[in-house]
Amino acid sequence: MRTLLLSLLLISAEVYAGTDAWTQNTQPLSQSKSEAIIKAYEENNNTKIDFEDDPKEASTIVYDENIFMLGVAVAYESNSEKVYNKSGSKTESFSSSNIALTLGKDFTLWHEDNTEPTRLYGTFSYSNISSDVDYTSFTLGLKENMFYWSIYKDAKLNLYPTFYLEIGSSSLTRDKEEVSGFTTLYGAGLTLNHGKNLEYMLNFHLKNVDWDHPVDGVADEMNAYSVTIGINYKLMYGDI
Repeated sequence: MRTLLLSLLLISAEVYAGTDAWTQNTQPLSQSKSEAIIKAYEENNNTKIDFEDDPKEASTIVYDENIFMLGVAVAYESNSEKVYNKSGSKTESFSSSNIALTLGKDFTLWHEDNTEPTRLYGTFSYSNISSDVDYTSFTLGLKENMFYWSIYKDAKLNLYPTFYLEIGSSSLTRDKEEVSGFTTLYGAGLTLNHGKNLEYMLNFHLKNVDWDHPVDGVADEMNAYSVTIGINYKLMYGDI
């Protein structure tokens, strides 16, 4: 009779305890534990009944969250500068080399949550035109890492296209005159992602600088076509 009452009690508890009491993943009691509980009840000795909670499943993170990224890139630039006013114009062509440092962070702005394909970043770059002429630029950029359109992908590598826009300012010293200019840049390229930390880049972009010419009434525009190679390191949560 006691065994029957105990069975009814267990069944009632399962029905009324709520959906969280037992689930389809709940492991049944072993035969020895069931017999021990029944024996303890028959002996009216509750101290021998040992109930155990289900083991908690460890949560699995299915995405990696970026803390920040740091990058360096070098470029070859082909420049065309046009200086003009109402009387006429003059255009010069020349080449330059460029090195750029980038600091940024990845975000999810308009895609699936936690995928982080969009990068906000700042770039400081130095361009050398000749032995005595150079200029620096500081820009803020928005980059779309289109890894959801992979060209090639395996367990560790992912090759995908990118597109980016930057705006900022440039500074040039010419004939002891400090000249600044509004800078815009847009480009596209390919990125090879290795694991979760490294990116190798090949980019092509056009940079335009509208210089504030020291002579009133004179406009100075420079366009630079660039081929860039670089590497980025991404620090992710869990790396430190």
